[in-house]
Amino acid sequence: MPATHLPAVVAIWAPGLLASMHRQAIEQGLSVSELETALSRSDHEITAHPYAGYLTLHQKSQAQLAAIADGISCDGVILRADPVRLVPDVDRLVCQPVAMQTFTDSYLRQLLDAFNQIFAEDNMQLLMSEQKHWYLCLAEEPQVGFTNIQDVLQQNIDVHLPVGDKATYWRKLLNETQMLFHQINQQQGMNASSCINSIWPWCGDDTSDAYDTKPCQVMSNDPVLRGAAKLSDYAFLPLANEWQDLNMQPSQETLFIDLSSLPASQVYHDWLMPAIHAVKQRQLGALKLVDGEQCFMINRKVTSRWWRRTRPLTSFF
Repeated sequence: MPATHLPAVVAIWAPGLLASMHRQAIEQGLSVSELETALSRSDHEITAHPYAGYLTLHQKSQAQLAAIADGISCDGVILRADPVRLVPDVDRLVCQPVAMQTFTDSYLRQLLDAFNQIFAEDNMQLLMSEQKHWYLCLAEEPQVGFTNIQDVLQQNIDVHLPVGDKATYWRKLLNETQMLFHQINQQQGMNASSCINSIWPWCGDDTSDAYDTKPCQVMSNDPVLRGAAKLSDYAFLPLANEWQDLNMQPSQETLFIDLSSLPASQVYHDWLMPAIHAVKQRQLGALKLVDGEQCFMINRKVTSRWWRRTRPLTSFF
């Protein structure tokens, strides 16, 4: 059944969606005419604020915000330290993600304990949250620049290794971690193609200016946004499977839905088009689609602008 209990306004945050849908329209013959019509009739604006002004990162790093959301305490400097698998590919190492849910707690704890024993004299500690997110707590600033995990996955790590005054130290740490984890994986009889054999430290500094945000409820699976919502005292909800699963009490606050982690086709079919239909059927007051800096407001008033010429999707990005 269609969702009937909704806030007055829903904001869908899906950076890169329109460009992806254009590619799929060409490669797969997908029809996007209904979306082109809705965007052509919408009220369009450019926003200079991240998350369209609904959320601020409070000038904290992504690692700090995720740690706040996960309840991780660190008296010094906190980094994310994502478990990864480094895979040899000819003359390079490629960073691949791992499926944390496939590992036992005892295996993960053994990796953490071994790391902490080796690097205890360096005044750092590897921590794991209940959500199995890994963090590195340092006594002092690392004095290097890190590459965010999103930018290094499936890439050659050589061009993304830490750079700065202590780059040599951090590169040595990563090498020693590989050797340490390799030894444990051999002892445990782990499959080399599916085990954890390293970590990737990163922090994700927030370089945006502080600004007042619009009160909202936040729906996302991202611990960074969960931490930002917590600091702003905004209600936070885990991401539903699809639009039809939304069942919330009516509210004057905007519901900000982060769909940045989903494939474009899933966003389009399971979220965006049902939301546009909800506006047309008066189940939703307004929909705000946010694609990077592009914001499109769609409500009952704009959907009746039949005189506006329908523009191609490429004209919106």
